[in-house]
Amino acid sequence: MSYVSLSTIRRKIRQYCKQIYAPKKLMVVRNTPTGFGDPHIEVDKRGYHYVIWERGIEHKRETTENLDEFLFWLMKDITFNMASRYELENRIPNQDPRRLLFQTQLNLLKRIRIDFHDRMKDEINEILIEHPYDDLE
Repeated sequence: MSYVSLSTIRRKIRQYCKQIYAPKKLMVVRNTPTGFGDPHIEVDKRGYHYVIWERGIEHKRETTENLDEFLFWLMKDITFNMASRYELENRIPNQDPRRLLFQTQLNLLKRIRIDFHDRMKDEINEILIEHPYDDLE
């Protein structure tokens, strides 16, 4: 099976990031580890790899043969970063911060692709089953 090139992946990520006005620093798609916990991507005969290295130790490696799944992983992290910053700057007292964070992330993903939004919504619902919102009253 052949996979799309790193440059094609980078182009697609830039396109998605422009749709949500992501900061340029989030559009960077590395293909080698920085050693500081920043994700990088690899493409080889086994598929697409989303990898996180820190201080010489690989902490995470997700692999798929499905480009759409791979793009979802990348955009999930980028939108989470953006939503986290937004929540921090717009925190609502006595409200579980995840309410604003999750809603912001879903809104961003919806602007990119509805299937990304729907998939993230399912993941959030699973999180909330285990760890419901905890608003302070």
